[in-house]
Amino acid sequence: MAKLDTIVNMHTPEPSVYLDHWVWIRMARAASGNPREDNDAAILQAIRKAASQGVIFPLSATHYMETANIKDPRQRNDIARTMASISHCRTIRSQQVLFRHQFLNAMHQSFNRPTFRPSPPDTLGFGAWWAFSGAENLIKIRADDGREITDREILAWEQKIQQLTEFKILAGPGDEEVEDLRRRYNYRPEQATEITSQRLDWESTYIGLLSDDPVTRSELRVRVQAREIMHEHLRLFGELLQEYRLNLNLSLPPNSRAKMVEFADRIPSVRIAVDLKTELFRNLSTSWKAEPPSRHRRNEHRSSLLPCGCAGFRNCRLSDACQVWRAPRNKDRQEIARPACSSG
Repeated sequence: MAKLDTIVNMHTPEPSVYLDHWVWIRMARAASGNPREDNDAAILQAIRKAASQGVIFPLSATHYMETANIKDPRQRNDIARTMASISHCRTIRSQQVLFRHQFLNAMHQSFNRPTFRPSPPDTLGFGAWWAFSGAENLIKIRADDGREITDREILAWEQKIQQLTEFKILAGPGDEEVEDLRRRYNYRPEQATEITSQRLDWESTYIGLLSDDPVTRSELRVRVQAREIMHEHLRLFGELLQEYRLNLNLSLPPNSRAKMVEFADRIPSVRIAVDLKTELFRNLSTSWKAEPPSRHRRNEHRSSLLPCGCAGFRNCRLSDACQVWRAPRNKDRQEIARPACSSG
């Protein structure tokens, strides 16, 4: 496995805390006066205080999709309002941008292509466009001749419009708007569920194959690693090989299997997903299924890398998750939460 000093550094510039979707649901309940646990309101207050003092609580594309899967518009609005008021719609960059950088870094270390170590991309941005495409697309108010209006009052109004737009995107349409969106814009929110189902079928199929062909843990990990690259990242990997004119048949030594295992282990997102899936595949009775969006999901967002400056709270009592204190004034100090359970 790749040494830690070779792993790509993707720390966020600001102290950041990633909250799984189930945590936002709990915080929304506390904000509406219906906390699940007695101390949820106190935790919500601590989170809001930390946010006001400079701690970033970024959203990801996963949050948008999970919120969209909630059927009740009122619940979506409650969750979106809590998310927006704390995160200010700061978002983690599109997975494809982060995956590309991780692959380039691993290619540089393993094959010396690119020749120089790639510069890390900006991780934190603003809005849904940044989360899904990797680029910011902010609203601009322009004059009739196309010039951007820079009047201070107009800019303040522009900012409010942007905030309202992002909130509306996060909350999603009301039931009365869905049919019109389907007819005019081919709106199909069920596609996300279809994609999840296809990914589950891919993993479930391998359980049957393993039962007919049991292997050792080390061999299982190599096979899961190859499946992860092929199913989740083959298109990106192929594009990068073509972009850098890299022929693996010429670049790999005779023991190419070990070289490719080392290469894949240098891609943090792949390594995390492979380690998790290997342990799940070792237990052939594991049931692969998609949890309802309102339930706590153990492995949410684990197949994609969270920026290393983000601490994730998952799979533990929320009341024990962390002890938050005043955000440090020293910009170089990033730790703002002390996890009492394992973090992302």
